[in-house]
Order: sequence, then structure tokens, then C-alpha cells
Amino acid sequence: MHKRKRKGGRPRKVNAPREASGKVCRKWSAAETEQSALETAVTARMRHHGVDWDKARDPLLGTFVGRLAQLGVIGGGISMEQYRAAQLYLETLDAWHRATGAPQNFNQPRPEGEGNGDWEAFVRSAKQQYAAMREALADLQVTGRTPAPIAALDVLVVRNVEHWPLVGDLRIALNALKRHFIDGQKKAA
Repeated sequence: MHKRKRKGGRPRKVNAPREASGKVCRKWSAAETEQSALETAVTARMRHHGVDWDKARDPLLGTFVGRLAQLGVIGGGISMEQYRAAQLYLETLDAWHRATGAPQNFNQPRPEGEGNGDWEAFVRSAKQQYAAMREALADLQVTGRTPAPIAALDVLVVRNVEHWPLVGDLRIALNALKRHFIDGQKKAA
């Protein structure tokens, strides 16, 4: 009987660009892992949400509110104006957290020059925008038909949890935010 000689270690990558020493080029590996990660995410979205390749590549599918926007009003979701109001809500909330120094995952770094007028103007503006937004939501809670518009915003928009019973409350809250953000800007212009 003949014994087959086996190689130890992991299998060698075929057709990979190599350095002079024979090692796989690292730049090629990083690009490959990024591409494979993107492909894995897209195929998972296709499988989980039942959409084709082109729709799965759309960044809207990354959040529950984005998926509601893709469904549209007729499909049981939200309109693109409501989606824009949700994005403005997140931006205002993020700016307020940065201005007050609250512990959050910030999307943007803090403006440089804490002592100069730019930072102070940013803090003042963020606090004013947040107060106006909270006032619009408080008016909705007092006069509205729904008991939980702020809870719907927190769960579905901020925490990004898929909870279908709150979608109706979310629509009402996003309509109030749309009136505050989008329609208010049109009147001011």
C-alpha cells in the first residue's frame, strides 16, 4: 500500500496574487474580504426579506424604517416624506446628544474648538431644535389619538426593532415630525 503524503496547514488559495516571498498579497485579501462581506449581507437580505439582488443592495433595507419606506403607503409602510422626517429626527437627536455630552454612539465627531463661538452656537442650535421637536411631539401626545408616538419613535427608529403593532403609532408620529421639519421649512422659506 502506498501512503499519500499530506500537506499540513490550511489549503492554499488558488489564483491569488502573491508577493515575491510567496505570501498572498494583503491588499488583495482585504478587498476580497470586503467584497465577500458585502455579498454575504446582500444574500442574507435577499433570503430574509424575499427581494431580488438589486433591491437587496439598496441601503434602505438596512433599517426597519427603510424597509417600511420601501413598502410604501399602499403596502402597509410609510411614505418617503415620513422616512425623511425619521432621518431628521435621528439627526436632531444625535446633535442634541453631542451637545449635551450624553453617552451615545455618535455618527459624527464633535466639532473642534470647544471654547470658541462655533461650538457654543452648535450647542445652542441643537438644544433649540431638540426643544422645538419635543414640543411638537408633546402637542401630538396631548391632542393625538395615540398613546405611544414617542415610544414608537424610540423602538422603531432609534433602536431599530421590528415591531409591527407600533407601525400605526409611528405613522402618526412621523406625520407630526413631517409637519414640524419639512412643512415648517417650506413655510419659513
